[in-house]
Amino acid sequence: MKNRLAMSRLLLAIGFASSLAACAPALQNSEWTEAESPKENKVIFLRESHDVRFDPGKDKLSAAELKGLDAFLAREEANPNDDITIAVANAPDGKGGALSARRQAAVAAYLGGLHLKAIPDGETGAPADQVTVVIGRYVVTPPQCPDWSKPSDDDPSNTPSSNLGCATETNLGLMVADPRDLVSGKPLAGSDADHNSYAIQRYRQGTYKVPSDAYEKTPGTFAPGTGVTDQSSGSSSSSGSSGSSAK
Repeated sequence: MKNRLAMSRLLLAIGFASSLAACAPALQNSEWTEAESPKENKVIFLRESHDVRFDPGKDKLSAAELKGLDAFLAREEANPNDDITIAVANAPDGKGGALSARRQAAVAAYLGGLHLKAIPDGETGAPADQVTVVIGRYVVTPPQCPDWSKPSDDDPSNTPSSNLGCATETNLGLMVADPRDLVSGKPLAGSDADHNSYAIQRYRQGTYKVPSDAYEKTPGTFAPGTGVTDQSSGSSSSSGSSGSSAK
């Protein structure tokens, strides 16, 4: 009798433990939050520098230094979106300031010929008889995808999938031309409202222009320099047949 009672208690204990084990994944899902798996592009600003050396008292770039500068620009894949600065040696008591300025201008002119805009850096400084070129750029690191960190078991609380939005955020990070736009947008330059309103004004007055029969019947072909027809007067500004009219 005692053996049967002990066996019954053991079976009850095993059944209770199994029930708890079955509930464990659901409990884990209910506690999972999106904060454990953030979907965001991380943007940081990186700087890489290169020293350009000059002969004492000279402001001309040697062939060897030009070759080294070209290698640096190629290695860093310099482009017009980069923040490029040029630092020169600090002149003690103002001496040598003119020479440093000419060296700075020489490097800036060379970079300008490569369509790279560089601005002077008057705070950092550079070693004697050297000009330091610094390339700064924003770099984006997309999130790790796919993300299946959330357990895939039954989820009574219906929390979102850990992979939700992962592809969207990653594609944005990979496609953005200038990662700095993910930090702050470009300022709005405004638009020419007067110019845009002229088209509406011409439409209302019936003075808008439509393509004349200078357009060929074959799609995608057009004879350049043939002009258009003024709808208000019926005259054509075409340089071809003077009797043409709008179709």
